[in-house]
Amino acid sequence: MTLDRSPLVGDYDANGFSDIFWYGPGVDASDEVWWGTDGGNFEVEDDSVRGFYRPAIGDFNGDDADDVLWYAPGDEDDQKERVWWGTPGKRTFDSTGIYERQVSGSYVPVVGDFDGDCCMDILWLGSAEDGEDPTDVVWLGGSDLTFSDESTWGKTPQLMPGYAPLVGNFDGDCCDDVFFLGPGRRADVQWWGSGNDGFVRIAGPALNAGQRLSDTAPVTGNFIGRGNRAEILWVRRPN
Repeated sequence: MTLDRSPLVGDYDANGFSDIFWYGPGVDASDEVWWGTDGGNFEVEDDSVRGFYRPAIGDFNGDDADDVLWYAPGDEDDQKERVWWGTPGKRTFDSTGIYERQVSGSYVPVVGDFDGDCCMDILWLGSAEDGEDPTDVVWLGGSDLTFSDESTWGKTPQLMPGYAPLVGNFDGDCCDDVFFLGPGRRADVQWWGSGNDGFVRIAGPALNAGQRLSDTAPVTGNFIGRGNRAEILWVRRPN
């Protein structure tokens, strides 16, 4: 295996063990899938994506098998977005149910279950170009191997560039939320998932120095066991 591949970790066959999709960008790159098995071993298979993508991982159809969203930034007509659907009980991706749709422009795909239906969704964070404000939209995952139209899910609040998104269920309900770290001294912003009503946006002051330090990196997870509520752990970077 070459070192120019990126590891995409997920349970693509829903067997309870994490798998690794080693993705190499480019039309001539070769890829591999390491299927996780009992005992910490992997079984390796070759695969091929062929293209330059910004991948994101999530169980978009709620079948317990993770899927891969292949997002191609830009406006190229010959490279559409697509999803490789993981298959429960099989070491393969569903190529017959590939969902294709073109996303024009440059976005950051942020994955979470924002409407609480056990299917992961995609928040597309737009980047400002030519002085224009970005337009942020949501694709809601569904069990029918499609995404619902973003216009059917409330109004998605817009956000100026420079914010770093952290996804987690921070209030303990059934919906994931997004905590945006503001750049510099800019106020942090919380987008609270609220089922079928879209996000509720709340802006607050920037975290003080005791909570956020310049030499730390934020990680989300359930670290202190408060049910299904997530926390943000600030990990100090090594010197």
